[in-house]
Amino acid sequence: MKQKLPALLTLLSKLLDIDQELLDFHADTEEESTKNGEKVEGLLYWEEGEEHQLVFCNARTASLLNLYWSIQTLLYSALTTLHTRLLQTNTLHLLPTHDPRTTRFLTLAPSANNTWLQSVRKILRSFEYCMKESACSATPPAGIGVALEIVIDILQQRRAAEEMLEGRSSDAESGEQGCEIELEQALAARKEMGKKWVAIMLA
Repeated sequence: MKQKLPALLTLLSKLLDIDQELLDFHADTEEESTKNGEKVEGLLYWEEGEEHQLVFCNARTASLLNLYWSIQTLLYSALTTLHTRLLQTNTLHLLPTHDPRTTRFLTLAPSANNTWLQSVRKILRSFEYCMKESACSATPPAGIGVALEIVIDILQQRRAAEEMLEGRSSDAESGEQGCEIELEQALAARKEMGKKWVAIMLA
């Protein structure tokens, strides 16, 4: 493991750089929307209905935020996996204590699993809005389509990892969190998207 430490720190640096870029991207989106007067009562999006579906100030913002959440899903899923593996192999202590990358990683890691799952759920809850906007403009729902593919890929990978760990450790011990419901919802959304877009094209 010590021989792999330089490569591990390089990977950490890249992941943390992406995290900072995401924060900058979100801040820029907020600032631009404020300047353009696009926000509704100061919000980029909000919840509506009993199922807390997301509604956005406009379709462009919906696409940008779905891009943001999908990349955030990739990033924080990777951070969670890395942290879990270091714990499982009892090698977390090998990270240099005074390295700022270690400090930031250990700050982010405990909440990373919850963060990427929340991003997944936001994408799923924005599906209805994106499909309505797509129907109104008669254009393919590209933003939500890409986001869904990323979500499905990540969730399937997580499920495969959990199945490999089954019998050796519990979810709590491994740091993994079940996500079967989200995967079912994402697969159903992709199927529905295909059907609705075919209907729009044939109308």
